[in-house]
Amino acid sequence: VFFFAGLIVLVEPRSNVHSLPHAIWLTIVTMTTVGYGDITPTTKSGFFAVSALVIVSVLFMAMPIGIIGHSFTIAWSDRKQILLIERTRELLQQAGYTPEDMHVLFSSFD
Repeated sequence: VFFFAGLIVLVEPRSNVHSLPHAIWLTIVTMTTVGYGDITPTTKSGFFAVSALVIVSVLFMAMPIGIIGHSFTIAWSDRKQILLIERTRELLQQAGYTPEDMHVLFSSFD
């Protein structure tokens, strides 16, 4: 964030990017792909810096999003089993069974 913000401050005129906090704002908005459009580069060097920032941001965010997506897929594929376990626990608790009762019940069938 600070590297690209500093680079943007160096290459953009002060009339466009007034200070480092403005450049940090532009960097964060660009990295998160929000892109409000309130601050945009005006010079070729600025366009190049922001373009590089976009490419680096996409590459940087691709791995964590892939990991989160994979974890969600695993949880989603196990959802029926998880829901069955939760429902069974609720019914057993409503019937007055405790975890110790389950141990005795399964021991008698082994």
